[in-house]
Amino acid sequence: MIMPLAGMVLGAWISGFFGPQVASFVAGIILTVIGIQMIFTSLGGKSEQSFRLRGAGILFFAFIVSLDSFSVGVSFGVFGAEATMVILTFGIVTTIMTAAGFMLGNLFRNRIGDYGELLAGVVLSVFGLYSAYPYIVQFL
Repeated sequence: MIMPLAGMVLGAWISGFFGPQVASFVAGIILTVIGIQMIFTSLGGKSEQSFRLRGAGILFFAFIVSLDSFSVGVSFGVFGAEATMVILTFGIVTTIMTAAGFMLGNLFRNRIGDYGELLAGVVLSVFGLYSAYPYIVQFL
């Protein structure tokens, strides 16, 4: 909930320099790189996780994923949306989706075994490319 709020507060300032597309593009590229690295690690036969989701790893991953919320917050800030309603909606939906993700992850962990990291890498890469694609096309 902090990232959309920060995006809304800084929306006018950032859009003046870079535009709201920059944060979404950067978040997409970072997610894609992390996803590709996870794919290569899973195909390399290593049993070790490529990205440790403990301590600072969780904070880093949460920050990277939240960059997309930041970019949306920038857009809402530029258009003058009501901060309270936007932040509450982000918080509620994020909580529900995170809980659903944990439940599905626990359900499928034993069924997909070693392919879990490969699947997670593909999902992150797809989300990252989806986020960055419109801006990549603009530059081509």
